[in-house]
Amino acid sequence: MSDQIVSSGGGTLGRRRILQAGLGSLAVLGTGCSAITGEGGAPQPAASGGNTGQVPKFIPAPPVDGEIKSQVPGLPNAYAKVPDPLRASWPEKPGDGTSMSMFSIIWSPPPPPVGQNPFWKDLNERLGMDLKMVWGPSDAYESKLATLLAGGDLPDVTNLLPNPIGDKALKQGAFADLTDFLAGDKMQNYPNLAANTAEDAWKNTMINGRVMGITNPVPAVDTVFIHRGDWAKKIGLAGPPTNAEEFREFLINIPKAIPPQNGQTPYGIGAFPGSIMAFILAMFRVGPEWQLTDGGLVARIDTPEYEAAITWCRELWAAGGYHPDALALDAQEIKVLGMFNSNQIGIAKGGLGWAFTATSDGRKMLEKGDGIATLLPPGHDGGKCKWVNTTGWFSRWGISAKAAEKPGRVETILRCIDYLSACFGTKEYMANRFGIEGRHWNYDKDHVPTSVDDPTLQAELTGLTQYPHAYYYPGTPTGFSDALAFAEALAADGFDNPIGSLPSEVGDRLGGVLEKISDDYINQIVSGRRPMSDFAAFKAEWHKRGGDQIKADLEKQLAAR
Repeated sequence: MSDQIVSSGGGTLGRRRILQAGLGSLAVLGTGCSAITGEGGAPQPAASGGNTGQVPKFIPAPPVDGEIKSQVPGLPNAYAKVPDPLRASWPEKPGDGTSMSMFSIIWSPPPPPVGQNPFWKDLNERLGMDLKMVWGPSDAYESKLATLLAGGDLPDVTNLLPNPIGDKALKQGAFADLTDFLAGDKMQNYPNLAANTAEDAWKNTMINGRVMGITNPVPAVDTVFIHRGDWAKKIGLAGPPTNAEEFREFLINIPKAIPPQNGQTPYGIGAFPGSIMAFILAMFRVGPEWQLTDGGLVARIDTPEYEAAITWCRELWAAGGYHPDALALDAQEIKVLGMFNSNQIGIAKGGLGWAFTATSDGRKMLEKGDGIATLLPPGHDGGKCKWVNTTGWFSRWGISAKAAEKPGRVETILRCIDYLSACFGTKEYMANRFGIEGRHWNYDKDHVPTSVDDPTLQAELTGLTQYPHAYYYPGTPTGFSDALAFAEALAADGFDNPIGSLPSEVGDRLGGVLEKISDDYINQIVSGRRPMSDFAAFKAEWHKRGGDQIKADLEKQLAAR
């Protein structure tokens, strides 16, 4: 099992951190924030003396025609259409005509430089700033961040993922305390940030009650499962599985009842642990990796629910519910999705956009009908499942302490980031998301924004587009409402995960050791190469060789927070 993306630059970007934060379809440049319903470290020297400040206030955006408001905290609203006319969230340019440097992670090759990029030039013109980007490739983000910090000459704005490098810099005063600018009702000055960030997300990024950056939020859920309900009919099941036993019957009977597809025998689940492990853990209501109880932190592996889930997986493997190459396929999520699209496995997991975007492979599968449908994890006993919701944030934008020394500079930067976070239904949102109308996109006859099919033009947007999370899927009549309904059903009454985004230097150092222990024990227990009785030895070794040290480190951080 692999939970680390190894950096070619010498650093690592923990995949577990990304998944727990809920990366989803996060945009790279801006705050990646969402129109999310708002209910629901260590001390940093501060100009105000370090006193606890108010949590930045959630202030809803003006309503949009056709909007469906989420009833579950931490989820975006859904939108049937782009309103006409659009409103302007910023009547004037937010910038002051100077330059603003930003360091950001990027997941693909960077866009053409500003001199060769009409979109970048347009963005600068709209902002009223000369935006200067410093890219941190995803496979070298942490090493690039460490280099910037060691050099001492930080950009104005730095994208800080939860990791020990950024956490240490925050503690040492490399970034400005923004409490006096963002606490409580001061969010009225930044209406898009106020509407896009739930108060719980702000709380989870505050350090000793101080606002130490601009929260980059993510929804509580960005996950969907699609299953071959048409195969379930052929197997003889009455409908979607309603408990663990019915789910097992669906999976183990696929290779028996469904003929070869494209020359390949189909199976139930493609990989182990794989992406479907989250479905199984929710089915058994297992909870997050570290769980906060009255008695302190408890590791997930120590809960009876986790052992029950592993026992079920072992029995499923023995009954033929997994693909024979499931262990080798664990780290090949794209290949596993391809196996689902080519009729080789019975269930797959993706982001909501995979199922509800008009041109996505998941959407194409759903449109085949005949029972192919999204599937919520059932409770193992026939009740409801319990999903682990995200921490509500993926990263924070830190403003360098040096930039903050100049009077008015913090306010200018905050205005620009607010502009980049413009809400759905605004002129700024359309430009930030789709690019330049007439070059990168056009409205069709039904007033649906449609991208121009030209990879060279679309490459101009890479890493520079920014827009809030919103359930809006052009070209799919019900995609917006279907996505919201699925997300609400999965997130409602889910587990909170306050520990998931705490950066742990001990965890980073020992994580590889614990992953190997899991590989040596859990993978072999499930695949029948070890007896179930070895589960106790697995827990003992896991705690001895790093689990207890990580627990102590996290408890120390909780006390400081």
